[in-house]
Amino acid sequence: MYPLTKVNKVLVVQVTIGIFLTKHTQYHMQMSVVKTLYSIDGNNNLTAYQKLSTDDSSNNLTAYQKLSSEAPPKSKLKAKTKLPPQKKGSLPLTVYHQNLRGLRGKVMKLLSQLYPAFPHIICFSEHHMKHLELYRSHFDNYKLGGSYCRTIYEMGGVCIFVQGSLNYIRLDLEKYCQDKDFEVCAVKIHLDTKSVCIIAIYRAPSGNFDLFLSKLDAVLRNLYTATLEYILCGDINIDYLTDSDRKSQLDALLTTYNLTSRVNFPTRIQKNSATAIDNIFIDMSRMGNYTISPLINGLSDHDAQFITLHSYISRPPLNNYRLIREINDHMINDFLNQLSCETWDNVFSTDDVNIMFNSFLDTYLKMFHSSFPLKRVYLNKKHKNWITLGISMSCKHKRELFTACRNNNNPDVLKHYKSYCKILSAVIKDAKKTKLCRQN
Repeated sequence: MYPLTKVNKVLVVQVTIGIFLTKHTQYHMQMSVVKTLYSIDGNNNLTAYQKLSTDDSSNNLTAYQKLSSEAPPKSKLKAKTKLPPQKKGSLPLTVYHQNLRGLRGKVMKLLSQLYPAFPHIICFSEHHMKHLELYRSHFDNYKLGGSYCRTIYEMGGVCIFVQGSLNYIRLDLEKYCQDKDFEVCAVKIHLDTKSVCIIAIYRAPSGNFDLFLSKLDAVLRNLYTATLEYILCGDINIDYLTDSDRKSQLDALLTTYNLTSRVNFPTRIQKNSATAIDNIFIDMSRMGNYTISPLINGLSDHDAQFITLHSYISRPPLNNYRLIREINDHMINDFLNQLSCETWDNVFSTDDVNIMFNSFLDTYLKMFHSSFPLKRVYLNKKHKNWITLGISMSCKHKRELFTACRNNNNPDVLKHYKSYCKILSAVIKDAKKTKLCRQN
């Protein structure tokens, strides 16, 4: 190892400090973006959608009015829309599942469709994404709890998003996964009095059914404990509205774990068929009172399933705050001043590179934590959303058009539906963009 001269020492320190400052500057910028995404505008200004539907004072129809000429009675309109009080008091646990046939570009549309009844757990089959793209998908107030992305084939995959107020741990089941045959992910949710395991699965129509059964059995056997309760949901491509050998085999396996099917309505409706190939399985002896219903949103050819478990109570954490590091010009100058006054003698007291780096990092972090201390910021419980009353009404009308289009062979109806979806997508995107720009 070559001896370090005084000039070389200064260069080493300057280069290393530059790297660390760059890292922390990038971190600060990322945190600013995250805070911008989570912050919500408090103004009551009209969004782009409301301007489209109200700025015509003459008899000329606007873009939205051409699509929906019948305005709802004024008595049914509310002056303000608020987010549901999900963090006040106790709420029954709600789980949402849908084969979305690709999550890309559908996040904001889905949130506007779910408003205001946002579920605690959102499970997707066939998200069609790779790991990096999926982790970058931003769901307001949700965290990516578990996921599986295909390694060989395209499309497919499963994922679970968990509401930010819930405590959970990710369960690693990737060793059981095999593209098309068996795709699975799971999370364990910790509630007040019990823990619940949420499992999302997908089996392609061309998947090996025997392999699917054996891997499902292995997963359930691995996760099973006497105190843990289970909710299994997914697209298994087995129609539960008709009897079949595959249905009987799957029921026989799941019965050994006290899991039974709860979906008794079609989840995929086409012109000449209606099948229940998406399902939710629960333990009826332990789940107690529940309600389940389909949710038609037009985002996929599969309808969603929404289950509410009334005996499962979820409460928000008592400490509703977040720890952040505030970074301003004064703090940066103080940090730079500490760096300039440091002699770094302990760093160059040895020739061992590992010891030198550890000494440098220890000294650097002490100054960093001293200049930029952690600060507790309490979250505001009152939020306003970019999902306006007009967008909610338009999403409802879009669902009605989707149902009419699905049951009609008229090409004009399909053309009208596609045109409506295009305009609504642009309005939703512009509303979210406008909300974020006002917060900067």
